[in-house]
Amino acid sequence: MGPRPYAYAGLAAPVIMIVCVLFCVIFEDGWDYKVNSMCDFGVSSNPAVAIAFVGGCLVSGILFMVAGLGWILFEESKFVRIGGVVVMISGVALMCVGVFDKTYDFHPYVSIVYAMIFIIAIAFVCLQDIIDRHLILVFGFLILALYGAATLFSDFAPYALTQTLLMGYVFVWFFLKSLKYFDPQNPTLRKIIGLD
Repeated sequence: MGPRPYAYAGLAAPVIMIVCVLFCVIFEDGWDYKVNSMCDFGVSSNPAVAIAFVGGCLVSGILFMVAGLGWILFEESKFVRIGGVVVMISGVALMCVGVFDKTYDFHPYVSIVYAMIFIIAIAFVCLQDIIDRHLILVFGFLILALYGAATLFSDFAPYALTQTLLMGYVFVWFFLKSLKYFDPQNPTLRKIIGLD
Protein backbone atom coordinates (compact mmCIF):
# COMPACT_ATOMS: atom_id res chain seq x y z
CA MET A 1 0.00 0.00 0.00
CA GLY A 2 1.40 3.39 -1.00
CA PRO A 3 1.03 6.80 0.59
CA ARG A 4 -2.32 7.68 -1.02
CA PRO A 5 -4.61 6.30 1.74
CA TYR A 6 -2.61 8.29 4.29
CA ALA A 7 -2.95 11.34 2.06
CA TYR A 8 -6.72 10.90 1.99
CA ALA A 9 -6.68 10.79 5.79
CA GLY A 10 -4.56 13.96 5.88
CA LEU A 11 -6.91 15.75 3.50
CA ALA A 12 -10.07 14.59 5.27
CA ALA A 13 -9.02 15.25 8.89
CA PRO A 14 -8.94 19.06 8.76
CA VAL A 15 -11.97 19.29 6.47
CA ILE A 16 -14.12 17.18 8.82
CA MET A 17 -13.08 19.16 11.90
CA ILE A 18 -13.69 22.51 10.22
CA VAL A 19 -17.13 21.41 8.97
CA CYS A 20 -18.06 20.19 12.48
CA VAL A 21 -16.93 23.46 14.06
CA LEU A 22 -18.85 25.51 11.48
CA PHE A 23 -21.94 23.39 12.18
CA CYS A 24 -21.52 24.09 15.89
CA VAL A 25 -21.08 27.83 15.34
CA ILE A 26 -24.25 27.97 13.25
CA PHE A 27 -26.47 25.91 15.55
CA GLU A 28 -25.21 26.89 19.01
CA ASP A 29 -27.40 29.78 20.18
CA GLY A 30 -25.49 31.00 23.21
CA TRP A 31 -21.96 30.74 21.83
CA ASP A 32 -20.05 34.03 21.60
CA TYR A 33 -16.58 34.10 20.05
CA LYS A 34 -15.60 36.93 22.42
CA VAL A 35 -16.31 34.83 25.51
CA ASN A 36 -16.42 31.15 24.68
CA SER A 37 -13.87 28.68 23.39
CA MET A 38 -14.56 25.93 20.89
CA CYS A 39 -14.46 23.37 23.71
CA ASP A 40 -17.75 24.85 24.96
CA PHE A 41 -19.43 23.06 22.06
CA GLY A 42 -18.69 19.76 23.79
CA VAL A 43 -20.92 20.70 26.74
CA SER A 44 -23.66 22.36 24.71
CA SER A 45 -27.28 21.99 25.79
CA ASN A 46 -28.03 21.32 22.12
CA PRO A 47 -27.34 17.58 21.64
CA ALA A 48 -26.66 17.98 17.91
CA VAL A 49 -23.91 20.53 18.62
CA ALA A 50 -22.31 18.41 21.33
CA ILE A 51 -22.40 15.30 19.12
CA ALA A 52 -20.97 17.21 16.14
CA PHE A 53 -18.08 18.57 18.20
CA VAL A 54 -17.25 15.30 19.96
CA GLY A 55 -17.67 13.33 16.73
CA GLY A 56 -15.46 15.77 14.85
CA CYS A 57 -12.75 15.48 17.49
CA LEU A 58 -12.87 11.68 17.44
CA VAL A 59 -12.99 11.19 13.66
CA SER A 60 -10.44 13.92 12.91
CA GLY A 61 -8.18 12.66 15.69
CA ILE A 62 -8.14 9.17 14.18
CA LEU A 63 -7.50 10.58 10.70
CA PHE A 64 -4.65 12.79 11.98
CA MET A 65 -3.11 9.68 13.53
CA VAL A 66 -3.35 7.82 10.21
CA ALA A 67 -1.85 10.79 8.33
CA GLY A 68 0.98 11.04 10.86
CA LEU A 69 1.67 7.34 10.36
CA GLY A 70 1.95 8.06 6.64
CA TRP A 71 4.62 10.67 7.34
CA ILE A 72 6.52 8.12 9.42
CA LEU A 73 6.29 5.39 6.77
CA PHE A 74 6.88 7.37 3.58
CA GLU A 75 9.09 10.35 4.45
CA GLU A 76 12.85 10.18 4.13
CA SER A 77 13.39 13.25 6.31
CA LYS A 78 13.96 12.51 9.97
CA PHE A 79 12.42 15.89 10.84
CA VAL A 80 9.18 15.08 9.04
CA ARG A 81 9.15 11.57 10.55
CA ILE A 82 9.46 13.12 14.01
CA GLY A 83 6.67 15.50 12.97
CA GLY A 84 4.59 12.44 12.04
CA VAL A 85 5.05 10.95 15.51
CA VAL A 86 4.06 14.28 17.04
CA VAL A 87 0.99 14.52 14.76
CA MET A 88 -0.07 11.05 15.91
CA ILE A 89 0.21 12.17 19.54
CA SER A 90 -1.76 15.29 18.66
CA GLY A 91 -4.48 13.10 17.11
CA VAL A 92 -4.79 11.21 20.39
CA ALA A 93 -4.96 14.53 22.26
CA LEU A 94 -7.69 15.79 19.89
CA MET A 95 -9.72 12.67 20.60
CA CYS A 96 -9.24 13.32 24.32
CA VAL A 97 -10.51 16.90 23.86
CA GLY A 98 -13.75 15.41 22.55
CA VAL A 99 -14.06 12.63 25.13
CA PHE A 100 -12.96 14.57 28.21
CA ASP A 101 -15.08 17.70 27.93
CA LYS A 102 -14.93 20.81 30.09
CA THR A 103 -16.64 19.04 32.98
CA TYR A 104 -13.40 17.15 33.62
CA ASP A 105 -10.77 18.92 35.75
CA PHE A 106 -7.94 17.94 33.42
CA HIS A 107 -9.65 19.13 30.23
CA PRO A 108 -7.53 22.33 30.01
CA TYR A 109 -4.37 20.23 30.03
CA VAL A 110 -5.65 17.95 27.27
CA SER A 111 -6.58 20.90 25.05
CA ILE A 112 -3.25 22.65 25.69
CA VAL A 113 -1.38 19.44 24.87
CA TYR A 114 -3.33 19.12 21.61
CA ALA A 115 -2.58 22.71 20.55
CA MET A 116 1.06 22.73 21.65
CA ILE A 117 1.90 19.35 20.14
CA PHE A 118 0.47 20.29 16.75
CA ILE A 119 2.61 23.43 16.76
CA ILE A 120 5.68 21.31 17.62
CA ALA A 121 4.90 19.05 14.64
CA ILE A 122 4.72 22.10 12.37
CA ALA A 123 8.06 23.32 13.73
CA PHE A 124 9.76 20.00 12.89
CA VAL A 125 8.33 19.97 9.37
CA CYS A 126 9.36 23.62 8.89
CA LEU A 127 12.94 22.61 9.67
CA GLN A 128 12.88 20.25 6.71
CA ASP A 129 11.17 22.87 4.55
CA ILE A 130 14.05 25.24 5.35
CA ILE A 131 16.59 22.60 4.33
CA ASP A 132 14.67 21.86 1.10
CA ARG A 133 13.85 25.55 0.50
CA HIS A 134 10.15 24.85 0.04
CA LEU A 135 7.89 27.85 -0.25
CA ILE A 136 5.29 26.31 2.05
CA LEU A 137 7.67 26.97 4.94
CA VAL A 138 6.49 30.60 4.84
CA PHE A 139 2.99 29.39 5.64
CA GLY A 140 4.30 27.18 8.44
CA PHE A 141 6.24 30.04 9.97
CA LEU A 142 3.19 32.28 9.69
CA ILE A 143 1.30 29.75 11.81
CA LEU A 144 4.09 29.67 14.38
CA ALA A 145 4.20 33.48 14.49
CA LEU A 146 0.42 33.75 14.85
CA TYR A 147 0.44 31.15 17.59
CA GLY A 148 3.12 33.06 19.45
CA ALA A 149 1.27 36.35 19.00
CA ALA A 150 -2.03 34.83 20.16
CA THR A 151 -0.29 33.45 23.24
CA LEU A 152 1.47 36.70 24.07
CA PHE A 153 -1.47 38.98 23.39
CA SER A 154 -4.36 36.75 24.49
CA ASP A 155 -5.58 39.49 26.85
CA PHE A 156 -6.10 41.87 23.93
CA ALA A 157 -7.93 39.61 21.47
CA PRO A 158 -11.04 37.43 21.76
CA TYR A 159 -9.84 33.97 22.76
CA ALA A 160 -12.19 31.98 20.54
CA LEU A 161 -11.42 34.15 17.53
CA THR A 162 -7.65 33.66 17.79
CA GLN A 163 -8.18 29.98 18.58
CA THR A 164 -10.39 29.55 15.52
CA LEU A 165 -8.01 31.44 13.22
CA LEU A 166 -5.06 29.39 14.42
CA MET A 167 -6.94 26.16 13.98
CA GLY A 168 -7.91 27.23 10.48
CA TYR A 169 -4.32 28.09 9.55
CA VAL A 170 -3.02 24.82 11.01
CA PHE A 171 -5.63 22.78 9.16
CA VAL A 172 -5.00 24.53 5.83
CA TRP A 173 -1.26 23.95 6.28
CA PHE A 174 -1.88 20.27 7.08
CA PHE A 175 -4.17 19.97 4.05
CA LEU A 176 -1.48 21.44 1.78
CA LYS A 177 1.21 19.17 3.23
CA SER A 178 -1.05 16.16 2.64
CA LEU A 179 -1.42 17.06 -1.05
CA LYS A 180 2.23 16.06 -1.44
CA TYR A 181 1.32 12.41 -0.85
CA PHE A 182 -1.77 12.50 -3.03
CA ASP A 183 0.08 12.93 -6.31
CA PRO A 184 3.75 13.77 -5.68
CA GLN A 185 4.64 13.96 -9.39
CA ASN A 186 1.85 16.37 -10.41
CA PRO A 187 3.66 19.57 -11.55
CA THR A 188 0.83 21.91 -10.49
CA LEU A 189 0.67 20.41 -7.00
CA ARG A 190 4.45 20.54 -6.76
CA LYS A 191 4.37 24.30 -7.42
CA ILE A 192 1.50 24.90 -5.00
CA ILE A 193 3.21 23.11 -2.12
CA GLY A 194 6.68 24.36 -2.96
CA LEU A 195 8.43 21.20 -4.09
CA ASP A 196 9.76 22.88 -7.25
